[in-house]
Amino acid sequence: MSSVSGYELVLTPQSDSIHQTINLSSEVRSHEFGGLKVNAVYKVELRAKTSEGFGLTAEEQITTTAGKAKI
Repeated sequence: MSSVSGYELVLTPQSDSIHQTINLSSEVRSHEFGGLKVNAVYKVELRAKTSEGFGLTAEEQITTTAGKAKI
């Protein structure tokens, strides 16, 4: 089994098909998105990358509040 070399994080608003894709190193444990709408629903997808390619995708739905959404 290969070790994780990084992550791909995809954020898609429920009201739109335009998404943000972020590539993170394996040392990163959080990411702060800017420009999110308040009280909006987003789908977050995360998958690990190894030398063999990408693993399974984990999905989560989040709703923003008046503060920032930190993942």
